[in-house]
Amino acid sequence: MYIRILKVSAIFSDSDGTLVPAQVGNSMANTIPNELEKELWNVAYNIPVCIISSKDYYFLKDKVRFSKILSCIIGIEIINKMKTKENEYYAANDASRIRNSNIMLTFLQQYQSSWVG
Repeated sequence: MYIRILKVSAIFSDSDGTLVPAQVGNSMANTIPNELEKELWNVAYNIPVCIISSKDYYFLKDKVRFSKILSCIIGIEIINKMKTKENEYYAANDASRIRNSNIMLTFLQQYQSSWVG
């Protein structure tokens, strides 16, 4: 019998109701609980974390700084903070340079080789 150890290639998560409690009274002030945010920083050190949300970039940018990719407004805005040659070309993830392209597909292809079929 063989035991196969699988490596997690990435973590994808919604923010509202998943990372941020759903019962927060003021949705504009919602934040991730401190303990959870600390754990997400630890995880994000080794595993890319992508946050997918209906919120826009300016709402999320300071709340999910641990994430490597933000998919905002349900995919209309995509910010890729991965350290790649392509991203070095673009100025430090400046929101004015947001490109709605195949960044997510490129991200998945980079890690596909370690996935189990």
